Amino acid sequence: MVLEYVENTLQLITNLVALLMCLFQYISSKKKGWLYATVFFVTSLMSSYYWTAYLVIMGKTPGISNLFSYLGWNIAFIFLLILVLRMKSSEELRSFHFLMLIPIPLNLWQLSIYIPFGTISNTIYQVFVLTVVECFAFQSIGWYFKNRDSVKQPPHVATAAILYSFCEFGMWTSSSFEGPVANLYYPFSFLTSFDYLILVWALTLTYKPVSGNNKEKKADNKYQTYLKAIYFSVVMICCAGGILIGSWMHKLMTANLGAGTESELYNIIPVILILISLFLVIFAAG
Repeated sequence: MVLEYVENTLQLITNLVALLMCLFQYISSKKKGWLYATVFFVTSLMSSYYWTAYLVIMGKTPGISNLFSYLGWNIAFIFLLILVLRMKSSEELRSFHFLMLIPIPLNLWQLSIYIPFGTISNTIYQVFVLTVVECFAFQSIGWYFKNRDSVKQPPHVATAAILYSFCEFGMWTSSSFEGPVANLYYPFSFLTSFDYLILVWALTLTYKPVSGNNKEKKADNKYQTYLKAIYFSVVMICCAGGILIGSWMHKLMTANLGAGTESELYNIIPVILILISLFLVIFAAG
């Protein structure tokens, strides 16, 4: 259980840090890649916060069939796909490479393993979108190796997207088994959190800053550091406040209500948590 708390808290923090970095990079450069990455992380934050808060308050993880559990991540997958597509040239996008076919049979096999454990439509949606992400990401890798004499940069973002998708599939697949295979869930989860930062790094390598006045850079970096610290602190305070509200409601219900009423009102807590997570997303995006 302790490992679950560490896993979810780490994912929430790395999600927030990656969001903060992408948001400030977009404000500074106005590059569209940073914008799509920001939306990817801000929607991921919705589910990361909900999952963490639910675990802390209810003492267990939410059901995998729960719409609230994956709402943010399901939206985020779409923006990861958009990010991968927008980082391509028109020639690359029209190209074909046999590597693009690799994810299809592998992911169909994985789908057959864990489709009985969740809502069928939700599971198919997740597998489909991430498979498309992988196919286009492998397209970028194939394009690079085929044209590496003329292509200036390696496909950093595509590689990071493949790693993220691989870790997601690793978590889903390992959670469908028992015994030693199930223990792989946590390494894949920690790698997913780490890959949030890898995706930011990949975009940083793609958008190498143009050299300029060092004094202006230092002053701007110092100013941004203060803003990032304030932003991070405010969002974390909001996260903690939401968890405290949920904990207070949980204690009130268990202490003062009968079993029947408690069972009915228990459904209110997830609704409150998703509303708080939506507030965090609106605040972060604003």
